[in-house]
Amino acid sequence: MADAPPGGRSQERLAVNGRLAEPLAALAQANLRRFPDLLERRRTQTGYLLQALAGARGLTPLQPAKDEAWNHYAPLLRISLPAPRAFAEHLARQGALSSTGTFRLVPCDTRPMFAASNRTPCRGAAEVLDRTLALVLTERDDEAVLDRYAAAITREAAAWRA
Repeated sequence: MADAPPGGRSQERLAVNGRLAEPLAALAQANLRRFPDLLERRRTQTGYLLQALAGARGLTPLQPAKDEAWNHYAPLLRISLPAPRAFAEHLARQGALSSTGTFRLVPCDTRPMFAASNRTPCRGAAEVLDRTLALVLTERDDEAVLDRYAAAITREAAAWRA
């Protein structure tokens, strides 16, 4: 089982909380009205960042299969550098947030509430997560911020030796 991120707790039990406080519901409703614009903003950011990362050593943008349609909400890149998860964690320390490097995303079947002693973990899921850089963007990230991310990621990929 993977350790929890700093300040977090490991997920030991399955739990559901379907309640939403009224102020949060009001924010969600307002954001739903803005959702098409927010989605378009994120798609534009993703396209911009992927273009800026073109040619970065060991990083290849993921492409949907012929019969798939992606929302392009977040930049997804395949890491073909040594120790890919360690590279994502290194990038997170440099300020480039990602699902595996920052939040230590792991396959569900490795969490105690899903793991069974008589089952073999899904190594394919772990491989996909370990080798995928899913960058975290916010709607406030402008081109200057994206350029800084791209420069840092490109620089760190070129220097990565693990």
